[in-house]
Amino acid sequence: MEIKNLRLLSASTQSPAGLQLAVAITWLTAGANFLGFKIAVGAIPPFLMMSLRVGIAGLLLLLALLVMRVSLPRFDLRPYRDACLSGFLFLALGQGLIVAGVQYVGAGYAALLAATAPLMTAMIAWILAGARPGNQAMAGLLLGFGGLLLLIAPSLAIPGTAKGVGLILAGTLAWGAGMHHATTMRRPESALVATVLQMLPASIILLIMSAVSGEWDAFVASSVSVDAWAALAYLIIIGSLLGYSAFVWILPRVSPQVANSFFYVGPVIALFLGWMVLGETVRPLELVGALITLAGVALMISSPRLVRRGQ
Repeated sequence: MEIKNLRLLSASTQSPAGLQLAVAITWLTAGANFLGFKIAVGAIPPFLMMSLRVGIAGLLLLLALLVMRVSLPRFDLRPYRDACLSGFLFLALGQGLIVAGVQYVGAGYAALLAATAPLMTAMIAWILAGARPGNQAMAGLLLGFGGLLLLIAPSLAIPGTAKGVGLILAGTLAWGAGMHHATTMRRPESALVATVLQMLPASIILLIMSAVSGEWDAFVASSVSVDAWAALAYLIIIGSLLGYSAFVWILPRVSPQVANSFFYVGPVIALFLGWMVLGETVRPLELVGALITLAGVALMISSPRLVRRGQ
């Protein structure tokens, strides 16, 4: 089924309607993933869940590549090393810490915090590479971080919220570091091959993180609910395979602004799904902060001086 989806997506994105469908898929999966995170981590420890998610997805993609007879790259230390580092930053630290933070906050709230990833990316590029933002990007940075303060301030007194916010923001910082690393890394010609090289090592690292953090001590697979297993299956098939494949296919076919639009559309979808499925609510001041943050992210993403085509 996964291989068929990859082929259908490849064919569909040759037409304007196919492009619109692929962009819509990135929007929906970016938002719905947080609902899946919230349901899954209620029963499966976060690092273990992420290890299973990216490990199984990576193996399925590897199987798809073998069936489609895509040539795997000849071993070269630097591309393999760079891919492993990207997987560590994007998946193990980036998404791993974000998912860990979802334990303590709502799905929609977590998605709003994670939407600051482009702001973190710009800040890291400025500090490490001297890539000073242009006027529009600078306005986006100031607006985005100002909105972030309004977003998190009202709820920090709630037990556990500060820990959740800290984990998610640490995850977005790691994601930003991954984006900065991606500007200089060497990678295989096939984006799907590069994804496999990131997913499989990251799965092993996440498994080690799970063991070291003591997640295995209290985990009993037989006690995991059907809903949690279904959420994990969704994250593997729809979130990792279909959603990421859609993103890979639209990158060379649309502007970077459109390709990255899921950063500020996804949280809106996550808020709606969190309210509809889990009964989550957002305080008025948090909503104002969310709107300001998303406006800042939108300014950042649409800035001509800081937009880079995704990897």
